[in-house]
Amino acid sequence: MRIECPVCSASGNIDESKVPAEGREVTCPRCSNLFRVWPLRSGVEIIQQRERMVCPKCSCEQAMAEICAICGIVIKNYLQTQVRQQEKERLEFVKLRTATRDVDAWYSNLFDRRLSSLLVRVLSLLVLLGFFMTCSMNSARRNKFYAENTTEMRKAAEGQGHNVSPERNDNDFKERFNPVVDLLVTNTDACMTQNYNYKSSWYQNAQPYFLTESLSDSLGAINRRRIEADSAFSRLPTPSKNYFDCYVKVRGLSNLHGEVCGLANSYRNYYPDFSERLSNFSFEFNKTKDELYACRDRFK
Repeated sequence: MRIECPVCSASGNIDESKVPAEGREVTCPRCSNLFRVWPLRSGVEIIQQRERMVCPKCSCEQAMAEICAICGIVIKNYLQTQVRQQEKERLEFVKLRTATRDVDAWYSNLFDRRLSSLLVRVLSLLVLLGFFMTCSMNSARRNKFYAENTTEMRKAAEGQGHNVSPERNDNDFKERFNPVVDLLVTNTDACMTQNYNYKSSWYQNAQPYFLTESLSDSLGAINRRRIEADSAFSRLPTPSKNYFDCYVKVRGLSNLHGEVCGLANSYRNYYPDFSERLSNFSFEFNKTKDELYACRDRFK
């Protein structure tokens, strides 16, 4: 006899001799809906049979409806969710199987890997040995230089400490202000762009685990400029109270620069609030830039 699912209308054949008089429960292979079938009956009985259904969640038998009267689920949405969950589990299984194959391949090349690792360690040891020998020689030269010039260096330092006036210090600050600000602004903007590339590339799928070649090159350039910017800020003199508020703003930009570039370097971590962090950084960055440009106008 031919039967039909009351939810998804999937149809099929079943042996009528296996269906008792009181009916039999059948699970739809397409949507997993559980419904009852009876032996061949009259037309009225068939209509009454099709007007009954079983909830796929709580197994409650009821009249045909879109919402279960007992558990309150929307049957169509529930079945779609079940299908998506099954598809997700299937993809996870495929991913796990692929990872297992990769592990098997890794073990198959274990000997080659160990040999390569041994060579790398030997070369690293030789490089470190050469580095330490170079450092020791440079240290000996510095000690000799300091021993020969200690008195002259101390006198120069004492004279410089007493002779530098606040006006000269302020002039040095104003002279170095623009290059330091330009370096910090440029590299902070590059780090913000790098983070927004992460967001568009990874955070839509919640998988920030790798760097493409272009992103890797960009991150390397950012880190080189980051060292240069931090070094330039460390050499910025502390001005008098006339310009100290501008110095505080530059220091705030330097701290923001470290946080934004640090987030760009932590690409292996997943942050649920990544978009919110970027939004806050962008607001603070634009505000600090406006304040620093106002300070720049004061120096003209």
